[in-house]
Amino acid sequence: MSEPLTLRMTLVTAAPASLLSRTRAELERPGYALRFQVEGPPGAIALQRVETRVRLTHGDEVAVEYHAIAWEYFALGPAPEPRADVHDFDARRDGWAAGSIERLLRRQGRAAPAGSPRLEVTKELLLGPGVVEGVRPARRSPGGGAFGLLAEGEAEPSSACLWLVGEPAPGAAREVERAGRGRFTDHPRLAAHERLVWTPATGTGWVERRGYEPIAC
Repeated sequence: MSEPLTLRMTLVTAAPASLLSRTRAELERPGYALRFQVEGPPGAIALQRVETRVRLTHGDEVAVEYHAIAWEYFALGPAPEPRADVHDFDARRDGWAAGSIERLLRRQGRAAPAGSPRLEVTKELLLGPGVVEGVRPARRSPGGGAFGLLAEGEAEPSSACLWLVGEPAPGAAREVERAGRGRFTDHPRLAAHERLVWTPATGTGWVERRGYEPIAC
């Protein structure tokens, strides 16, 4: 029996910086950034599923909700080299600042529900050795590695869905225009979780991270 193919995901920089040594940090602004280094045997393929949910509530009612599934891969080159993976969120940059949401709702003839706003972002990540086909790399590295976004993984399409207050229940997610497909191989996998909560009225919030931790296949 062959030896298990093992991947490692190491956190190298973080904002807030305290997340380098802790799993939770208080926020002064609605955003965070984690930079990881993907490591594994030369020539390995690291397949990753990223599920993102962003929800803005007012009181007990949801005003805007975004849900996305993204499949991506890292092809490690024949020579050892660091491969970066950045996880981040910035409310202003990503269109979740109060003014941006107000304009979005107004364009659709809607208004936010009454109550104090609360922004919540969650990311669930699953990383493991895999195989890919039909890919178009988005980036290549000097050492022969590559990174790309996939149309589907494990027969699940990459997709995104945005729901606004006043609409019917969220419908089918729109598939994202990407190329290639991937699947996990029978080797150990790693799971990670990230969550941000921000209360605009008080200008306070926190972010937490967990993983990457081994899980059973």
